[in-house]
Amino acid sequence: MKTSSVALLKRERFLNYFEGWADGYYAGSISPGHKKQCEDYINNQENHHSGISLEEEMEKMASKYDLSYHINDWL
Repeated sequence: MKTSSVALLKRERFLNYFEGWADGYYAGSISPGHKKQCEDYINNQENHHSGISLEEEMEKMASKYDLSYHINDWL
């Protein structure tokens, strides 16, 4: 999945600064109506994650949307 998505994102230039997935990553789906919000979030990741870890971000999202998870799913 990572290899195919990197090729697609680079070829189609969906994200201006996408260079590839990091060692840890999360993949999910969104509705078409949230596409712009998702693109903005991805393009602003470096700034957004400067003050919060991936683990903290995922715990916050799971709590907000009442999702169940196991921490090993994200590592």
